[in-house]
Amino acid sequence: MHINLGTIILVITLLYVTLLFFQQLLRTRAHQVNTNLKRDILESQVNQIVSSKAKPSRDDAAWGGWRKFRVKKIVQENETIKSFYFVPHDRKPLAGFLPGQHITFQFKVPGQSK
Repeated sequence: MHINLGTIILVITLLYVTLLFFQQLLRTRAHQVNTNLKRDILESQVNQIVSSKAKPSRDDAAWGGWRKFRVKKIVQENETIKSFYFVPHDRKPLAGFLPGQHITFQFKVPGQSK
């Protein structure tokens, strides 16, 4: 029985392509599993945070009127975004908060009337 060199090369090439196909299939499945796992972990963390946040009590309720804060630090996040970290001027603790709540700031800018 005589096997042609071209046939051997063809069989080896087909085996190699099949191997590459299954490797890619495994990578794709691993990526899907990894993505699903990350999503499940994030969803679990969000649910835990939301369920553990009780509504603020009357003692912990937000203050009325204006309250002074000072800038603790400024972080340059990228070329156009800066994060400002504020702390209460009176050093009293902040009221509890729930997702979706907001605060209003009033700034005095030197040289500006409003």
